Amino acid sequence: MKQRFVAITSILVLLLSLAACTRNSDKTEIANLNEAKVSVSLPASFFADHPPEEVIAAYAEEKGITASVNEDGSYTLTMFKAQHDEQMSEMRQGIKESFSEMAADETGIIKEIKHNDHFSDITIVVNRADYENDFLAAVSVGTAVFVCGLQGWMYNLFNGTKDPKITINIQDANSGKIIHSTIYPDDYA
Repeated sequence: MKQRFVAITSILVLLLSLAACTRNSDKTEIANLNEAKVSVSLPASFFADHPPEEVIAAYAEEKGITASVNEDGSYTLTMFKAQHDEQMSEMRQGIKESFSEMAADETGIIKEIKHNDHFSDITIVVNRADYENDFLAAVSVGTAVFVCGLQGWMYNLFNGTKDPKITINIQDANSGKIIHSTIYPDDYA
């Protein structure tokens, strides 16, 4: 009986020790995760129309991150991984809302905007006849191509992709065929 008591007590002590180690390990892992840093480089061309010092300083202060200028005029933003994840989530949600608004436009020119998880491959679904025969429809779709490309490019840039290339396809809603493809920003240079 005494041996059984000692065995059960030993097992309980062992289990409690393992549980304590696991909790400490989890806390350490969480602390390490919160301390992990992410750096994002933004090219100098990103700030072509704005004074970068003011833009970067305001953004860094608002988000509680650090910013440094590089020799080539680009900037590096450094933040905790949790901050970066939150910013990417907010950006992802904003882009999805923007795409939904373009597709829900009262003109009905854009039927749907499809995309992959990282917004590097975007398809704008249209009625081909409207797109090819109506000047305002073509302008509307052209604007959507530019906006989608810019949003995808920014998302990928902030997600750490060096020199992101965004493919935007215009697809016929009836046949499913690609009418036109654009690579952003290459086709806008």
